Amino acid sequence: MDLKKFFKKYDIDYMNNIFIICVSTGVDSMCLLHKFLQLKLNIIVAHVNHKMRLESESEEEYLISFCLNNNIIIEVKHLDIKYNENFQENARNFRYKFFNMLLEKYKTPYLVLAHHMDDDIETMILKLNRKASIKALCGMSFIYEKNKNIILRPLLDEKKSDLVKYAITNNIKYFDDLSNNFLKYERNKIRLLLNDVEEKYNTYKEIKLGLICISEFIETSIKLMIKDSIVEDRKIVFSSCVLKSKLLDEFLFELLKEYELSYEDMNKLINILLSPKYGKFKFNKLFIIYKQYDKIIIIKDINYKFEVRMNIDKCGEYVIDDNLLIRVRIMKNSNEFLTNLCYNNMLLPIVIRSRCESDKILLPYGNKSVKKLLIDRKISAYEKERVLIGEKDNVILGVLGLVNSKHVYDVEKNIVIEVINGRNY
Repeated sequence: MDLKKFFKKYDIDYMNNIFIICVSTGVDSMCLLHKFLQLKLNIIVAHVNHKMRLESESEEEYLISFCLNNNIIIEVKHLDIKYNENFQENARNFRYKFFNMLLEKYKTPYLVLAHHMDDDIETMILKLNRKASIKALCGMSFIYEKNKNIILRPLLDEKKSDLVKYAITNNIKYFDDLSNNFLKYERNKIRLLLNDVEEKYNTYKEIKLGLICISEFIETSIKLMIKDSIVEDRKIVFSSCVLKSKLLDEFLFELLKEYELSYEDMNKLINILLSPKYGKFKFNKLFIIYKQYDKIIIIKDINYKFEVRMNIDKCGEYVIDDNLLIRVRIMKNSNEFLTNLCYNNMLLPIVIRSRCESDKILLPYGNKSVKKLLIDRKISAYEKERVLIGEKDNVILGVLGLVNSKHVYDVEKNIVIEVINGRNY
C-alpha cells in the first residue's frame, strides 16, 4: 500500500490538495488514515455515526479524540433516518450527501474511501445476483469521477487480512463492527461464505481483468450507438433497431446516466420499450417516452407540453423550436395544395397554433374531429402532440402538412404555409 505510487499513477498533486477521508473506525479506514498521516497530507476526516449500535458512541468519541491529538479537522454527522427495508440504500445516500457537502465546503474534488479487495469481490457477486450490466459487474475502480468530484480507493488491491496485519504491526487501534455478522444483509451472507476461501483472490483478479476487457469493448460499441442517436438537453431520439441489441441495458444506462436509475427502474423501462404497445408513457415522474414504430423519443421534462400560438403576417420563416419552423413562401404550382396549407397573402394575418382536443375541421363530406383524423392517418403520439393548426378568425383553415379545410378551396392561392422539421422527425 504505497500512497505515493498511487498518486503518481493517477497524476494527483497530493501535496497541494485537500482530501476528505471517510473513516468509520474499522480496520480498513484506520489503516488508510494512518497512511495519509505518514505523508503529512492536508486531510479532513469525515465520520458518519449510524447510531444503530451501542459501540458507535465510543467509536465516535475515540475518533474525535484521535483527530484532536493529531491536529486533524473532523466532521461528524449523525444518521437521522428511520430503519426500514431500504435502510442500507437510504443510509448510503445520506452518507454521500454529507460527503458531497464537505467536498463543497472545503473546495476539493477528492473523496477517499477505504474499500479493499474483499469489498470489491462482495460487490461483484452482489451485482451478479442482481443481474447487473457488464460494466457494473467489473466492480469498483481505483479512481472514479462523478459530478466533477473524484472518488479515490487506494486500498482496492489490498486484502482485508493484510490490512489487519498492517494494523497490528503499526499498533493501529480499530473497532470491529459486529453488525457485519448479521445475516439479514445479503452482503454479510456473501462475506461469511467467502471468509475461508483463499483462492477467491486469484479467481477475482482473473475475472475482473476479463470483465474489464469486455466492458471496454462494450463501451466502444455503446459510444457508436449513441453517436447514431440524437442527444440534446431536452430530448433523446434513437432508432427502434436498438431494442434488438444485446447491449440495450448498457446503452440505456449510459444514455440516461443523469437519472441514476436503479436496476428495478431499468428493468421497468426495458419492459416498456420491448412491449408491443406504442404511444406515450410517463416514466417514474422523470421523463416521457414516446414509443413509435421506427424510433424512441425521450423528453426529459416530465411536464412537457407542446404549446404554440403565433401570428403569420408575411412571407418568411417562423421558428417554433430547435427542430421545427414554419416557412411561408410564394406558391410554385397548384399541386402544393395537396400537402401544404395554401392561402392568399392579401388575407394575412392568420394564426398558427397547437391543436386542442375539441378542434374540428370542415372537409368536403362535412366536419370531422381533428383528433379522429390523426387516428385515421395513424399519426404517432409524439407527432399528434406537435400537430399545428392554421386558423383565421377562429375558423380552421387546415392541419399543416396533412389536410386543408374546405374553407380554403375557393381562395385564390399564391402562398404556401409549410412545416419544416429540422431533423426530419
